[in-house]
Amino acid sequence: MKEELYEFLRFNKQEWLLLLLIAGANTGLWMYDITRSPTPIEHPTEYVSEQILDQSVEMPTMKNAKRISAKKHTLQSNSPPPQKSRSKGRNQAMKKRDIPMFEFNPNTISSDSLVLLGVPRKTAETWRKYVHAGGRFYKPDDIQKVFGLKEDQVEVLIPWVRLPVGHNSRKRKNRTEAARSTRSNRIEINTSTAAQWQSLKGIGPYYSQKIVRYRSALGGFSSVLQVKETPHLPDSVFQKVYKKLYLTQMPTPIDINTADYITLVKHPYIHKKQASLIIKYRKQHGGYKNINEILKIRAIDSVFLQKIRPYFYVKGKEMVKR
Repeated sequence: MKEELYEFLRFNKQEWLLLLLIAGANTGLWMYDITRSPTPIEHPTEYVSEQILDQSVEMPTMKNAKRISAKKHTLQSNSPPPQKSRSKGRNQAMKKRDIPMFEFNPNTISSDSLVLLGVPRKTAETWRKYVHAGGRFYKPDDIQKVFGLKEDQVEVLIPWVRLPVGHNSRKRKNRTEAARSTRSNRIEINTSTAAQWQSLKGIGPYYSQKIVRYRSALGGFSSVLQVKETPHLPDSVFQKVYKKLYLTQMPTPIDINTADYITLVKHPYIHKKQASLIIKYRKQHGGYKNINEILKIRAIDSVFLQKIRPYFYVKGKEMVKR
């Protein structure tokens, strides 16, 4: 039995070659079938959505061209209208909305009443601040001076402005007469206030404060010409007011034997070195017997003495002992 089986399975070269060809052909057919099988879809949802999208897109053919144009027209008609600028809409709203308008005096109207007339709250408060600060409206067009009031709002409000009869001319006349009467007055340079200095032509708040401060630093003016020494006061301004200045009250002098270093240095005419020398000489010589004695100090001359003479003196009973 074994010999018969051995003889059956025994092949020659031609038979082996035929078997290899048959096996190769079967393997090739099997590989061909595998390559023809469909590729599995990794993302099935994307595949389905792409199919649906492809089916939903319509190609513009002769048959559906009218239908596509009709859809575009419908979408355009349903789109929201373009937005208008906010500022333009606010001004137009003031005109179109039903506001109960009423006559008003721009110099006395309250901020709440202005709001009722359609004026924004912030602008109404600015309006009242302008009036409280001294501003006045002399004619209807003057409300344009209010900061923040739009042109369209001005056009709506002007027809309702009511001012007292003769208000403009009377106010201007009173101001002119007051200015003339004030300017005709003369100024006492050592007793006048900053407000009185401002009554002079060419002297405003800035120059009046400068004059008063310089006068205080000196201890008072000793002559009208000293006003010219005021820092930052132009000579042209002084020449305008010179004839309206006069002096009756002289400054109160300080005892040079009791004045300390700080008092001396604060005076506009005395520098630090001069103040130190004055005090040093006073300590060395037991005080000054008269004001002229300061000329014995080498750094001090007669010009300096004449400038400080109205402000310092020697009181004999208060001589400082060595």
